[in-house]
Amino acid sequence: METLSTKQERIKLLNYATNIMKKGKRIYHPSRFWEVFGKKNNEQFIKDGFENMKIRQGLDYFQFLIFEWSYWQFQYVWKKSSLKTKLQAILPALTSPGFQDFPMEERQRWLFVYYHCLLWDYVKKRDTRNLLCLEEPRYGNPLLVRWRNHTFTQDLLNSILETYSMLEALENTNKQPETILEAGGGYGRNMYVLKKVFPRSKIIMVDIPPAIMLAQWYMTKVFPDSKIVGISDFKKFSEIQKAYAVADFVFLLPHQIELIPDKSIHLFVNVNSFQEMTFKQIETYFSQIDRLTKGVFYTKQWKQQDNQIDNIKINEHEYPVHDSWEELFHREAQIQSRFFEAAYKI
Repeated sequence: METLSTKQERIKLLNYATNIMKKGKRIYHPSRFWEVFGKKNNEQFIKDGFENMKIRQGLDYFQFLIFEWSYWQFQYVWKKSSLKTKLQAILPALTSPGFQDFPMEERQRWLFVYYHCLLWDYVKKRDTRNLLCLEEPRYGNPLLVRWRNHTFTQDLLNSILETYSMLEALENTNKQPETILEAGGGYGRNMYVLKKVFPRSKIIMVDIPPAIMLAQWYMTKVFPDSKIVGISDFKKFSEIQKAYAVADFVFLLPHQIELIPDKSIHLFVNVNSFQEMTFKQIETYFSQIDRLTKGVFYTKQWKQQDNQIDNIKINEHEYPVHDSWEELFHREAQIQSRFFEAAYKI
C-alpha cells in the first residue's frame, strides 16, 4: 500500500474498504459511537493520508494529551516516581524542542515531556526483557520524546506495559503464540511490539476503516520484508488460505473474523474498544473469541463507560465472559488506573 499522494486516491481506497465492510453482517458495522468518531478519522485520512497518522487519528486511539499536573495519569506516575527522577526530569522537559507539526503552549509542552520522562522511568523498573531498546518507528510523524539516551513515545511505553501483561498471561500456556489477533488495534502500536517479541508469530488485525488501512500501511513500512494478506473482498477462507498460511500479517474487516478457522488463535487482544460497541456487538465478539481462541484472551477497558451516543453503560464486571474461561487475572491497569485489564485462558 503506497502513500496515496492525492485526496482522490485516498477517497477511492476508503470507499473500497468501507464498501467491503458494509457487505458484512450489520452486527459488525460501526456503532453510532464509531460512526461519529469514524467520520472525523475518515476526514483526517482524506486530508493527511498516512504521513501524520500518529498526531491525527492516533490521538483518538490510545494516546493521552497530558497537559495538567492534576491529570489522573500524571498523578499516577508522579506518586510512583522517586525524588531523583522527578528532579532529573526537570531540565530535559524545560529544554526539549517543540513539536513542529503539533504546536503546544510552552507550559503544555513542558508538562507533556515531563510526564513522558517519569513514565519512561516507571516502565524501566519493570522492563525485564529490555523492551525499551525498541525505538518508536518514525512513520506516521510521532510525538517523540528524548530521555536517558532513548527516543520514544507514549504509545510505545503503553504497549510495552501491555505486552508484559500479555507475557504474564502466556506463562500459563507454556508456549509461544503462533497466531496473534488484535481486534480494534488502531494503527498497530501493540502489534509492532508483539512482532518484535514474537517475530515468528502470524499477526492478524481486525478493524474498521480507516484504522485497518493505517495498520496495513504501517506494518508494511515497519516490516518491509513481511508477507501480507491485505484488505480484500474475500467471501471464503479458501480464497486466502494459501497466502494466509505463509503470511506474517493479515488485515481483515470486522465481519471477516467469522471466516477464520476455529481454535486457530493463540493470543486474542482487545484494548479500549469494546466499551464503544453495543452490548449485542460485545456478545458477538466474545462468542468469536470463544470460538477462535486456544490460548489466552487479553483485554483492557475502562472500568466504567457511559456511551451516551448509543445509550449504553457498561462496567468491568458486565462483560459476557464465558463460564468455561479460566481467569488468570483481573485488576486495575497500570498508568491508566481508570481502566482494568484482564486475561483468560481459553
